[in-house]
Amino acid sequence: MEFKISSALKNLIGKELITNDVVAIFELVKNSYDAGANTVKIIFENIKENNSNEGKILIIDDGSGMSKKDIEEKWLFLGFSEKKFSEKELEKDFRDKIQNRRIYAGAKGIGRFSCDRLGSNLEIYTKKDTYNYLKIEWNKFEEDQNKEFQNIPFIYEKNSQHRFPIHIENTGTILEISKLRDEWDYKKLQQLKRYLQRLLNPVQSNDDSFEIILEAKEFLEKDKNEKFDYNIVNGLIENVVYEKLKIKTTMIECSISEDGSEISTKLEDKGNFIYEFSEKNEFHLLKNLKFKFSFLNVIAKTTFTKLMGIEPKNFGSLFLFKNGFRILPYGEPNDDWLGLDLRKTQGHSRFLGTRDMMGRIEIYGHQPDFREVTSRSE
Repeated sequence: MEFKISSALKNLIGKELITNDVVAIFELVKNSYDAGANTVKIIFENIKENNSNEGKILIIDDGSGMSKKDIEEKWLFLGFSEKKFSEKELEKDFRDKIQNRRIYAGAKGIGRFSCDRLGSNLEIYTKKDTYNYLKIEWNKFEEDQNKEFQNIPFIYEKNSQHRFPIHIENTGTILEISKLRDEWDYKKLQQLKRYLQRLLNPVQSNDDSFEIILEAKEFLEKDKNEKFDYNIVNGLIENVVYEKLKIKTTMIECSISEDGSEISTKLEDKGNFIYEFSEKNEFHLLKNLKFKFSFLNVIAKTTFTKLMGIEPKNFGSLFLFKNGFRILPYGEPNDDWLGLDLRKTQGHSRFLGTRDMMGRIEIYGHQPDFREVTSRSE
């Protein structure tokens, strides 16, 4: 006997699994990064209320693109993750192979279904060896759950340069998402920008140049009326790292060596070096990690709010990054994933909570013992 797969599976791994629009865009941006892109543009068109039915989201990258074979054997292969396959290869000879390529940011093989979360229609324009076009209407999977998943048809065209909305010089991919499921107003785009600012960690030892550009031309006039840069939607996404704001406070930096043998710790206070020491690492599963935590006193909190236009408690606390990309929801406001607030209640004057700290944990390299959960909301 063998399983049959209902077309209703699409909902379980699409819009019902990826429960947040911002997370969906995160996943698609990570896919662009994994395709070797140097630049990804996120473009919103016709999203004002009177144009809501014509609204579109375009995600354009200059990555490696997809051939017809890539589409058939990878993109349309449900659950297949080239990233997992490549990581197994890396395990054999990690040091030699990792020097010349990026570490994949994604890991699950379901990021493509983020498109379903954002809109009911998806058109893919991609160029590798030739021009390829694919159109998927996600609602067709919802018409009759007695139909089998693999029997829902969609349109594919080869050598389809005439269809492309913009010219692709060498290689790349355009995702055009239409019939949007939710409204995108100016406030929501500002929120997206703030999330994207925390998506990349620019201080990790990553030689790649990777830019994210957000564009919503309908709101250019509104941008001109904004007093502060942090409220402007259109333009290059600048990475927000706490220490770049030059707020002087108490800071601890800690790192576990690549081979996991040693822990090094350094303490600074208001920019002044206090002490540094190294010790043997007793946590045998932990290696190739960095930690950076700052204490938020009243002055630091006030300065942060003035510079960023948002209170630290609403910005987040201790974020988690894997090879340069943030992993949600760790560090979100009210997300006490390390149990610090619970511990603080046991000794208010002895322990620090999430509102007293800001920083990050950085995971580097290939970490086979670290697994992200499939649901991005858990």
